Amino acid sequence: MTDNFWEENKCNRCGQCCMLQIRGNPRNIRPCRYLIIHADETTSCSVYERRAKKLARGELEYLGFNTHCNERRNSKNDYEGCPYNTNKTLLKVTVKKK
Repeated sequence: MTDNFWEENKCNRCGQCCMLQIRGNPRNIRPCRYLIIHADETTSCSVYERRAKKLARGELEYLGFNTHCNERRNSKNDYEGCPYNTNKTLLKVTVKKK
């Protein structure tokens, strides 16, 4: 990226931005199929390297449910405790292991 918006070391690995609103309904939220939730409740993406390369080329990845994987800065929402928040609508989601 050409700017300093995304500094990976700032990410707290909460996974909130990887929760998908099904058809835009904030009451119907599911984790992305690539989201890995670890025992310590941090998260990671199983396809992060591939996804990062696509995003660098300006490509979006369709995830289903009318949702595309995107850069965090392009998210429509802010998330509780996220260092990348930019005064958008705060979406409170809970990420938990099944």
